[in-house]
Amino acid sequence: MSEKISPYTHLKYGVAMVCKVWNFPRSSYYYKERHPQKQSSSRGRKSKTSDDQLLTAIKECINESPFNGEGHRKIHAQLRRQKNVQVGRGRVLKVMRKNRLLSPYRSEQVKAKSHDGRITTDEPNQMWGTDAAKIFTLEDGWVWFFGIIEHWNAECLGWHLTKKGDRFAAIEALTQGVEKTFGGVYQGAARGLKLRIDHGSQFLSNGFMNQARYWGIGISKGFVREPETNGVVERFHRTLKEQVVHGRHYHSIQDLHTSVSKFIEDYNAKWLVEKLNYHSPLEARELHMKGHNVLKKKKTISPRAPEQEEEYGYFVLASSKGVNEKGEENFAVSLREEEEHGYFVLANTNVSQKNRVMEEQTAERER
Repeated sequence: MSEKISPYTHLKYGVAMVCKVWNFPRSSYYYKERHPQKQSSSRGRKSKTSDDQLLTAIKECINESPFNGEGHRKIHAQLRRQKNVQVGRGRVLKVMRKNRLLSPYRSEQVKAKSHDGRITTDEPNQMWGTDAAKIFTLEDGWVWFFGIIEHWNAECLGWHLTKKGDRFAAIEALTQGVEKTFGGVYQGAARGLKLRIDHGSQFLSNGFMNQARYWGIGISKGFVREPETNGVVERFHRTLKEQVVHGRHYHSIQDLHTSVSKFIEDYNAKWLVEKLNYHSPLEARELHMKGHNVLKKKKTISPRAPEQEEEYGYFVLASSKGVNEKGEENFAVSLREEEEHGYFVLANTNVSQKNRVMEEQTAERER
């Protein structure tokens, strides 16, 4: 700017006038001229993949994926598994953010509720989840979607789309899951399995309850107005709506059925789940059958303390400290205390009971 010619005086503006108008110190200007900054470079070993090559590979993963709005974590997993591009996740995030490839919307951040329990499982066929969702069509109006989701690998085991969302529609989705997993719908076919439900009228009906008991399925209810207690199927419904429903119009239930069927097929085979170390539900099941554990290891305070299931299937972690239904304080003994003192207290034991157990065990050791 200081080298430009004024149209009125036909003279250069000069450094002094430009610095004065911009309120910029001349000393700083001359210092930067005498001491030019060196081009900064990232520390450490240089990657063989340039940013342009990485950007090309990222765009290929986005175009080849059957899903929309996948974030940098799943793109990073696809690069390593499908393209054999070994780069850090932070670099993938930087390149995607620089080129505006991240999802354009973000959910509103609200204060999270404290949920110390756990509803996911470490083995298959221990707990399933079911719920209903409503989707609008132009000709048939609102239609109901019922799904059965495995809590272990988030696989969709059965689903049903219908105009009338009654107990028979809910039973149909459950029937598909039982037949697919256990090979039949005979009496006691799914004995030992638990089904997490909410308080919807379809699931609380005598018809649904009796049919579940016939197959040997135990009912586990979530808390009222606490969708987190049925979070596995709720998360699946969110994915379903993001990939199939939002931004689209369906004329009839047949059109919606075609799109949902294609999505669930792709979801089970290709949707990468973070807790499965970015394997799809079907890949996780195949690896489990071969004896491989794909679940991420989770840190717990006391790995020997079992989960306690309250009445109606409410869960409390052994490593959690909270208040039970009677208002008593739950207590979980840490692993260090167990090793030093040799005692063990369940998570659903209050403080007074804990002290009594400690006194009895101490007296027994002294004897």
